[in-house]
Amino acid sequence: RFNYSKSVKYEKSIICDQWGKALKGNGVHLFDDTQHQWGGKFPFFPDETNEDDNDDPDHFLGVFLRSRLSREAPFIGNDMTSLNRVLAKNYFTSARAADEDNVDRGDKPVKSMSGMKRRVNLIKLRHQADRLGLAFDSAVPWMFKFKEHLLRQSLNSEDDVGSDESGAGNGSMVSYGCLVDLIPDNPSDWIPFDGLLANLPVPGGMSFNVKYERYCLESSEDRSVAPVYRACCPIESEAVEDNGAGDKDGNAQSVKWMAIQSNEKAIEYPNIEYPKYPCAGYDSSQAWDILYQTVVLLKEAGNKALKASLPFLAARRYDKAINYCSLAYLEYPVGTVDFLAEHQFVIYENGGYECRWNDLIKTLVMIRLNLAMCFLKEEINDTKGARTQANLSLKELKPFATEKGVVLTGKKLAKKRTDEPSKTYTESKALQAKAYFRLGSSQILLKEYDDAVKSFDLCVGSTKEAGKTVDAAVMRKINEAKRRRKEKKERQRKKFKFMFSSNEEEEDGSKCTAEAGSG
Repeated sequence: RFNYSKSVKYEKSIICDQWGKALKGNGVHLFDDTQHQWGGKFPFFPDETNEDDNDDPDHFLGVFLRSRLSREAPFIGNDMTSLNRVLAKNYFTSARAADEDNVDRGDKPVKSMSGMKRRVNLIKLRHQADRLGLAFDSAVPWMFKFKEHLLRQSLNSEDDVGSDESGAGNGSMVSYGCLVDLIPDNPSDWIPFDGLLANLPVPGGMSFNVKYERYCLESSEDRSVAPVYRACCPIESEAVEDNGAGDKDGNAQSVKWMAIQSNEKAIEYPNIEYPKYPCAGYDSSQAWDILYQTVVLLKEAGNKALKASLPFLAARRYDKAINYCSLAYLEYPVGTVDFLAEHQFVIYENGGYECRWNDLIKTLVMIRLNLAMCFLKEEINDTKGARTQANLSLKELKPFATEKGVVLTGKKLAKKRTDEPSKTYTESKALQAKAYFRLGSSQILLKEYDDAVKSFDLCVGSTKEAGKTVDAAVMRKINEAKRRRKEKKERQRKKFKFMFSSNEEEEDGSKCTAEAGSG
């Protein structure tokens, strides 16, 4: 199942495909009377939005129509690939109907939206675990574990093959045991339920009849570490008295960790205190760090998949990273995920722009540019998608790449902050040059040659302003765009010349006929 998942065709999420419009007109504001301790605060994340909750694309005639119009052979079966999409669609339909602004409290489609959310997320997480061959615990379903016998088998097979630059060997990011696969596919399936990220987490998981628990469940014992910290390797622990069953009292242990970085070398990571689960205290800075490390891990795993010639897998990982970034840069009901609330106010005050140059916004831009590269691959061939990602990258860089030492702020970016280091300008300009290059590359394939020439010229300008040397590949692209533009104009000139010459011949013929008739 895991090997099959690497080659499954990539489908864009609504966040990746319609950034900024995911919640426009579809904002849901829920109040669940069954959960008084939240004070009416109920989360509804961007990835829970569904593009269309009414039309049914899977009509019974669809398979026959597709077999007529498509070159691919029709497939009739149930491989559960659409399970998450159907669940998300049903939940969104119910949430829209239960919106307190749309209907009376007594007219909800379900008795408890929190109960429905809990069950839908449980099923989605179990589906992810089964799809990737992971161990699953219904009590904390967002915390996956690798199955030991499969992990040993995978590591042994890699030892036989060896290790090379393509990513094979121990620690490979494209084989079973890849740490990034422990991250839930949807932020809404994890973050609202985790005490490290939500201040008063939503009740999650499911309790089964003890009599049937061994039949229904696969238990994982470690409930103390958030999914992203499973991407960390412990290098030393303080002496802790162990009675053979761990710390039964659930007391926090000081552990020193090493984070896995892009160069596959571990660097020292600060001491992290893991409190008793669920979290007795709430640390916003730690929650931000978990979100950032999650995004970085997804980005690096996408890079490895792209180098291993797995564009579908790479695109899914980049898409997933963008979904997690959307938590910081889109407006939506955060519920009790308090570390996002203050940042949402800052984003609102600046017209939806991030006006503080930080690692997360830089990582988001790089992810978009890498995803655009995937879209330009022959296997995916989504040139419009590549153009969209490049334009979104340019939009996110706009506050920083306009003037050296200045950052644009305000709802219409009409204000200026003049205390910005010059490094911000050079870094943003370097990313802007790459964005213009991706934009121009997509415009060539879309036969928008005039726009492509402009984009590559802007790429050259941004590269020079960043203090870098213009790459030869950029100059080749400029020449290609100019050559194709010239060929297009020549074809149009010949076409119009032929049209006008045909009209003149018809007029001359009609005149001769008229003269002959009068004679």
